[in-house]
Amino acid sequence: MMKLTLMLAGLVAATALQAAPVYNNTTTDTFDTVVYSTGVYSEIGDRIQLAGTDRIASGATAQFYNLGSGGNFDATLRLFGLASNNVDVGGLLGSYTAAGMAIAAGGSLDVSWSLASLNLPDELFFTVSVDNFSSGIDLGLTVFDPPTVGLSSNQFLIVKGAGGYAQATQGNGQDNIYFRLDATSASSVPEPGSAVLMLLAILTLVATRGRRS
Repeated sequence: MMKLTLMLAGLVAATALQAAPVYNNTTTDTFDTVVYSTGVYSEIGDRIQLAGTDRIASGATAQFYNLGSGGNFDATLRLFGLASNNVDVGGLLGSYTAAGMAIAAGGSLDVSWSLASLNLPDELFFTVSVDNFSSGIDLGLTVFDPPTVGLSSNQFLIVKGAGGYAQATQGNGQDNIYFRLDATSASSVPEPGSAVLMLLAILTLVATRGRRS
């Protein structure tokens, strides 16, 4: 019975936490990289439009490429709403840091962040910054095209330099950062009480069947 209880609890938890991509640009590699050092950028990102109706964020992933020697770094993902003019970067929705990432010389690395059930708007900006990086490391974000879930213009990126946030291009018409954003719907995440009641109901049925047999 203990094993069955754990199995059913895991099933309930897995159902509750199931998420799907609402933006995904991770399929077709352009073999381009937007490097922080080239434009002296402190943040690099994009403006994206989410697909579907799931808006409770669960996680996000970006891909780094290292043109320098191997080393370690911290990566911070920031999500922003749109400003009142519907064009510029608006208020900060959330900031998440993955610390102590290790990347090889000439290598790529996927970095993921847990977003702790952040409520997402239909359209938003994301940026990624790097800090505490090893000497000799030369990081950038890889560029893929086109998004297979959600939408984003490939004509520009969003970067932050000395003058603040601005649009930037690479001149090749392929300016979508490798990025995936996963979310779930509020209705697919039952409240703790509901999950417990569901589990107890299943266990009761199992126990009743056992007594009859």
